[in-house]
Amino acid sequence: MSGDLLPVAEAQTRLLAIREPIGTEIVALSSCLGRYLSHDILALRDQPPAPLSAMDGYAIRFSDLPGPWIVNGEAAAGAAPALTVGAGEAMRIFTGAMLPKGADTVVVQEDVAFTDGRLALIGDGPSARDRRRGDERCGSGRGWYAPAHRDCDDGRRTCAAGTPDRPRPDP
Repeated sequence: MSGDLLPVAEAQTRLLAIREPIGTEIVALSSCLGRYLSHDILALRDQPPAPLSAMDGYAIRFSDLPGPWIVNGEAAAGAAPALTVGAGEAMRIFTGAMLPKGADTVVVQEDVAFTDGRLALIGDGPSARDRRRGDERCGSGRGWYAPAHRDCDDGRRTCAAGTPDRPRPDP
């Protein structure tokens, strides 16, 4: 009996070789459950497109620590800041806002206070590992910002062909 049996891998290979391909179709996302992707899905843009603040605080230049700073404006989520952070300057920044040009660090609001019209460091402040360097791909230190491209790069495969669409289990 053992001489007539095929190894599983060889049996699978033979079966797949004789199967007829199934056509592809475009369906609504709500109808995808239980289906498989017929081709790779590629990101259409970088995500996030720029470094984003992960906390409410002040965007500064790390080289200006320990301050003080003059606040030159504010950055909210949804639009690129119009101003640049220069030497001795800070910009009020809210969670999800893009870091303004010139800034490479976010000081959380709990670590600063206004004294004589200037922003002063009163807490520990950020360390060198909290500083944004170039286009790094992952957070570091306390992570007061989310680096650009952290989630995906333009053109990067986000889902491979053959991936089943099924509900994600609760963590």
